[in-house]
Amino acid sequence: MADFTLTLEQKIKNEWLDEYKHLNIQFYLKLFNDAWVNLLLKSGRTLDEDNIGVVASRVLMAYRSEVKVGEAIEIWSGFTGLESQYITVKQKLTVDGKTRATCDARLYAFNLTSRKQSQFTADFLETASKFRIAGAEDYFDENPE
Repeated sequence: MADFTLTLEQKIKNEWLDEYKHLNIQFYLKLFNDAWVNLLLKSGRTLDEDNIGVVASRVLMAYRSEVKVGEAIEIWSGFTGLESQYITVKQKLTVDGKTRATCDARLYAFNLTSRKQSQFTADFLETASKFRIAGAEDYFDENPE
């Protein structure tokens, strides 16, 4: 088990702001999505390996403080749940080391041909376990031990 892993670095762009000059929610989700894709790549999974992709079934984002245009953000990610049918990713968006937003996402294995739920390989789950966050609980776990 590890700690969070850096999965995205980005500068906030003016066109991402909403009418109130806040970072629009769609861009928070886009940034977190890009970061969890990068986590999958870092854990050795290509985006269509075995014709299996992921589909986000549950996403909880929490805003803590404003992110401004031009700020350099980092998104740190890791796994809190690794099961054959789903994985759970925990993320934090930081600026200068301070958390500005968080995201927890449950991602299900999805067969890209049949368009139905599928399973991750044991090899992927073993490699991904190196990116499991030590001591972190799966936010979506309905049956914690």
